[in-house]
Amino acid sequence: MDASTRHLQAGDTLCVTGASGYVGTHVVIAALEAGLKVRGTVRDPNNDAKCDHLWRLADELGARDRLELVAADLLMPGSFDEALKGCDGLAHVAAVARFSAKDRQREIVDPSVEGVSNVYKSAAKAGTVRAVAHTSSVAAIVRYADGRKGHVFTEQDWNTESQIPDDVYGYAKAAAERAAWAFTEALDEDKRWRLCTINPAIVIGPTYTRAHCRTSPQIIRDLMRGSFPACPPIFFGFVDAREVAWAHVRTLMNPQATGRFILCDEHGWMLDIANHLRRALPRQNLPQRAAAQAGHAPGGHLRQAHRAQADSPHLRQRGPLRQLEEPRCARREVPPLRRQPARDGRHHGSRRLGPASLRARVRPGVGPDVDFTPEATRL
Repeated sequence: MDASTRHLQAGDTLCVTGASGYVGTHVVIAALEAGLKVRGTVRDPNNDAKCDHLWRLADELGARDRLELVAADLLMPGSFDEALKGCDGLAHVAAVARFSAKDRQREIVDPSVEGVSNVYKSAAKAGTVRAVAHTSSVAAIVRYADGRKGHVFTEQDWNTESQIPDDVYGYAKAAAERAAWAFTEALDEDKRWRLCTINPAIVIGPTYTRAHCRTSPQIIRDLMRGSFPACPPIFFGFVDAREVAWAHVRTLMNPQATGRFILCDEHGWMLDIANHLRRALPRQNLPQRAAAQAGHAPGGHLRQAHRAQADSPHLRQRGPLRQLEEPRCARREVPPLRRQPARDGRHHGSRRLGPASLRARVRPGVGPDVDFTPEATRL
């Protein structure tokens, strides 16, 4: 496959697995805003409770005619054949966002790893897929023992310490991403797509269904519900769901983007997050103290190692985020929904734009630029 053609353009068809999920929904929005046609896979397209929000969002963007939902199952070989038939690109977002289960191998690891195999086999069978964006996680990168020693993690690092009994989520994420790279590299050169993996820290941002609040935004929900009488001394790295979505789309549309991309925009202790929420919601019952004295950030450092690849018009890095002497959670104020007019007088769609360090900007007639992760930030 000619390297110069291994990218998507407006009008091409993108298959988004797990389209009704939290990150999947944001990827669908970003893809529609970028002018792509979207074929989203869900377990049941007729389940209104899980799919109606996608149609409502497509209507807001005036893009209902560019959205299609089809049924597929990660554990069913061949179930993605029809979904990927004729598609130009693939955003493999579907995953198990669980940290524990009675049978961790069957309920978490198998859907993650076998899902990659089933989806990628269908993509290879289609023979039309030119670029793939794979949703991974910083959990596939960090090794907490090294992090406590101050190791700076980059996209060259892999999580080799997690095991099913103690960290099944990190184990599954690393195994699934390794499977994605192994499958891609085994393809014949003339059939090999361009693969990028997106490795975000904890993803937060707008939710569209109740089910979305059972994924990473659950941390915020539990704080607001008073589930923590005192905040555990846990240090988090965060990135906005909309930036994660645009990272998927722009890596697919930028032929120069390759490899892995760490996304981590801000960081803070759980108590910092509670204090931030208290300023915005003063009547909310939020914890006001830490459960124990916090020592150091257990996750070590993350560093963006793709600066050269990020200097293209569609995929660039604004520069390193300021380093905080004491971690604190910055307040995020999101302006009202607004439309961005294109040069041809049409609208590319609606988008809630956040602060400059966080948002993906829509440029008239061109599409969004993604402000990628800081060069060094704590997880």
